Amino acid sequence: MSWNDDDFGHDAEHRAQYADIDSDSENLGKARILGETNKAVRARLDRSGMTLWIPKSVIHDDSPAWKVNDYDDLIVKTWWAKKERLV
Repeated sequence: MSWNDDDFGHDAEHRAQYADIDSDSENLGKARILGETNKAVRARLDRSGMTLWIPKSVIHDDSPAWKVNDYDDLIVKTWWAKKERLV
């Protein structure tokens, strides 16, 4: 699934908010950042209920969710999302 697929009822305004994010990124949907280390964050993904460690190096620079207690869209690099079978 590409980050701009509208499986979650996002309207045009929501999609436009992330229009500058490159096509090599995937929006994993809403996520709560539960914890972090120097190199990774622990996140719970709303759409699957899955909790996992995500390397900070694969989180997109413009991802709204990236630090502890954030609850927003989590955007990561496509190659990593595919490797982890999240898309």
